[in-house]
Amino acid sequence: MAIGFAFKPEDVIPECDVVITGVPAAAYKMPTSLLKPGVVAVNFASVRNFEPEVKDIASIYVPSVGKVT
Repeated sequence: MAIGFAFKPEDVIPECDVVITGVPAAAYKMPTSLLKPGVVAVNFASVRNFEPEVKDIASIYVPSVGKVT
């Protein structure tokens, strides 16, 4: 049951201290423009979900966590 809030990723992601991605598609990239400076960016997909520029703004960037399943 909806409470009346409709959050979109582009509204919420800029407020996040930690962003975790896991999209198993090479074409998907989290837009660096949505990430706030100092973010902790973690990717657990088999392909990299962050744009290369994430290294410039993230305080911690984990490009891969290894095989999960």
